Amino acid sequence: KGFANLLGRSRYLLLLVALVGLNKLVSTLLSYQLNTFIEQGFPEANARTTFTSVYFGAVNIAAFVIQFCLTSWVLRRWGLRAALMALPLGALMGSSALLLFPLLWVAVGTELYDASMNYSLQQTTKEVLYLPIDRSIRYKVKPFIDMVVFRFGKGIAALVGIVFFNVLLLPARYLNVLVVPLSVVWLLLTIGLRREYVVTIRTMLQARAISRRSPSPAQASTVAVDGRSNDHPAASTPAPAQTQKYPSGESPSPHDRAAASVPGGSAAELAAIDAWFSPRHPGGDAGAAQTRTSAASEEPGPFGSLTDRHPVEQKLSLIDRLLAANDAQPTAAKELLQELKAYEAPLMASAEPGGGVAQLKALIRDERESIASRRQAIRAIARVADQAVVEYLLGILMVEEDALLRREAVLGLVRLRLFWRRFEFPMATIRGQIAKEVATYERIAHVARIYRHYLRTALAADDPLITLLRLLMEETVEQIFRLLMLLYPPEDIHLIYEQLRAPDTYVRSDAIELLDNLVDPAIRMIIFPILDENRFLSIIEEEPLGGQDPVLAYRVLQEAIWNHHHWLSVVTLCAIGRLRLTTLHLELEKASRHAPPIVSTAAKVAIHLATHP
Repeated sequence: KGFANLLGRSRYLLLLVALVGLNKLVSTLLSYQLNTFIEQGFPEANARTTFTSVYFGAVNIAAFVIQFCLTSWVLRRWGLRAALMALPLGALMGSSALLLFPLLWVAVGTELYDASMNYSLQQTTKEVLYLPIDRSIRYKVKPFIDMVVFRFGKGIAALVGIVFFNVLLLPARYLNVLVVPLSVVWLLLTIGLRREYVVTIRTMLQARAISRRSPSPAQASTVAVDGRSNDHPAASTPAPAQTQKYPSGESPSPHDRAAASVPGGSAAELAAIDAWFSPRHPGGDAGAAQTRTSAASEEPGPFGSLTDRHPVEQKLSLIDRLLAANDAQPTAAKELLQELKAYEAPLMASAEPGGGVAQLKALIRDERESIASRRQAIRAIARVADQAVVEYLLGILMVEEDALLRREAVLGLVRLRLFWRRFEFPMATIRGQIAKEVATYERIAHVARIYRHYLRTALAADDPLITLLRLLMEETVEQIFRLLMLLYPPEDIHLIYEQLRAPDTYVRSDAIELLDNLVDPAIRMIIFPILDENRFLSIIEEEPLGGQDPVLAYRVLQEAIWNHHHWLSVVTLCAIGRLRLTTLHLELEKASRHAPPIVSTAAKVAIHLATHP
């Protein structure tokens, strides 16, 4: 009765039971067919024994090769969907071929594939399916499924075999009349199970997020088998984003989108989002002025840092500490701080440029204009609800190298994505931009490793340079997740990002698992090397392994200096000066004469740090 109640409350567990039972039923029927074909093909007992021993040896070898060479690759490269569908798809193809061509070697190939996959990829995938189940329930249902359901499926197959062979006296090939439709059902079942797997992990993460935000322990909820809360109203019902429907071609209002995105979103949060786009009119040049609204409100929205602009004060304070601790030249240090403040000057509503889209585009293209003015123009043009604006902002990402302008363009795209569903975001273009941000992340990590390796003194726990590099990595990861929001459900991407920052390794692992089941294989291969649940955003704190190749270190630092991410250039130059790397002196001299003003001033500071005791 207890198991029946558990299964009745969870669609996911019901599908898992059906998968295991159907898997064993089909596999056993395929094995019965092979035995019949072996008896017909090898009348002598010795020949049958020899063939059977060779066959089982081949099964073990194939299972070993699949498990150690392919299982991890399939799960990482193609994800859970492909891993779940591999066996039923093969069984469907093999049984269909066997129905048409009842030959020994067709039966051998089909059963060899089935048996080897059952002992390797299918077994591993089945274990993965238990991960979203609450631990206290998992230990109850897993033995039941692995023993009772498994044996029950085998028993049903035995009854089918008795009816086919002993009662109806049918040839072995006609078992495929039953195996083919069962394989189709199995294939459809994997699709539904994978969907429920994603829903279960999502709901579990939502419940944990709500529990973490709860003001008192009394409000913490007990997560049920499908991840839903038993006592929290927001967690005990499906997420609004998953259940709310809109007529075809119709987009929800900003209030609806915000409410669907954030369980329990406050009125202030909704108002903060509305402040960005009200009034809303699709615009061209003539309508641009009406579509732009005041930017005075910088209140955090429901998507937190993924839609907010970060204050620069922390980075400026760290730069100030770094220069003061190393006795940098006062004049150059002061000039550098002033230039960094001007570079990241806050955007004011009163300074918003006027004119239509054409004038805004001209301002953005003009490199003589300040970065703040160009950012303001990007923000203004991003309020025009038009597909042409989306394409223009994507074009900025493709041709613009400055990190601040790129961030402003992505923020504009995210806000368009949140409010209007009709816009199209090309997968290939955004995938390329994600790869670019991942390369920046890895470059920052390399600079951190080089700094830690060549630092002559003990690294302080609050070293300002390492802290700066960590902040730059956080900003880069945020940019990656903003780009992901353009392709996948924004509420899911934000939930994943939020839970990846949780201190619990298991929560981070679940967040990565949800992301793994959302993104396509190409993007999975790009972003997953930086999303290890054991070191998310902590790679910068790891001790460098072994020695650093001086040539590689020189190349990495050189690329970071001339990178168009000005903050990374400045921090790298300060690191070179603090480490007194004389091999890069010519590079510092070159940067002090030819780089943009911020980088040029930072190079002068680095030269002073490197040459003065």
